[in-house]
Amino acid sequence: MMAEAPETQALAELCTVRNFIDVVVRAVEDLRIYTRLNLLLDRVMLVLLLRCVRTARSVCDLAERGFGDEAYVLSRTALEICLSARHIGNRDSEKRAVR
Repeated sequence: MMAEAPETQALAELCTVRNFIDVVVRAVEDLRIYTRLNLLLDRVMLVLLLRCVRTARSVCDLAERGFGDEAYVLSRTALEICLSARHIGNRDSEKRAVR
């Protein structure tokens, strides 16, 4: 049995990632999240989630088109968004969201 070509395997993995992103988006949409008007934290966290989803989709687009280096750089941006969300949600959340 022959092993898959690296490009074929990479495209299959990209498809898996895209499917996962779609599952996350559907799960969030099904939750019907409404932000509390008096808390900036809710809006900031929702914006960070949406920005991370948009960035992840862009990473997939770049990788599919053969721009691996650019996709790698942008994937770091997605990681930084996740770390920011973690930092804000860890402690003193409302105060950190205002910053």
